[in-house]
Amino acid sequence: MIKKIVFGGLFAVLASTASAQHAHSDVDAYIENSQFLFEGASILVNGSGYLSTNIGSALYEVEFGAEFGDAANETEDPGFAIDDGSFNAGDYLAFEAVNTLSYWDGSNWSASTVGSESLFITDVSGTATTTVSDNTITNPIGLIDQADAEGGVHAHLDFEIDLAASPGAYLLELVLLGFSDSALTNEIVPASDSFYIAFNYGMDDALFETGIDALGVSEVPLPGAWLFLTSGIGMLLLGRRAKA
Repeated sequence: MIKKIVFGGLFAVLASTASAQHAHSDVDAYIENSQFLFEGASILVNGSGYLSTNIGSALYEVEFGAEFGDAANETEDPGFAIDDGSFNAGDYLAFEAVNTLSYWDGSNWSASTVGSESLFITDVSGTATTTVSDNTITNPIGLIDQADAEGGVHAHLDFEIDLAASPGAYLLELVLLGFSDSALTNEIVPASDSFYIAFNYGMDDALFETGIDALGVSEVPLPGAWLFLTSGIGMLLLGRRAKA
């Protein structure tokens, strides 16, 4: 686990927020003392009036249409990755949408103002859809995947925004939950702290990152990263990365 946290912190140092939404990204988490903990994410520190739980929350950035084969209004990022051994084999990981959609128009965050702006999440079955708009949430809980024989999960769901939606950034607030049954009725791991996904839909990268900054994002890496960077191994890897 320490190894994963160190590399998560190193990623925070090496990857600028301006390029984060173009890279494959996962919501990386593990379970400790019966609660979900996140790693390798940007951290919200300042807070904003449009975040219901804003201090210390994990934030992930993605872009609609950035991956090969995705339509301009679709993405399969971020994925969801839970460490091996976190669950018992056969347990179920789920998400819950806990707040309505927020929108960045290039200068301000607000509730989405166009009535057709809804974000859809299709669960792992491909048949159940969670819909989040500026004022409603339907079918808030969805199945991410079942834990494998090692007790881990790695899955990608389909996220889609209305084609008629205005270009801009859209902010989704979710929590993770763990269940022992596919009906998602027997909860074995309580809801995580909120985490946020910021989606760029057709907005200039610089404007998108201005919106991310407005949410209050820490660029300070996890403490373990500093130890890694000052070690001979850390400097060697940075040198190799620079040459590449």
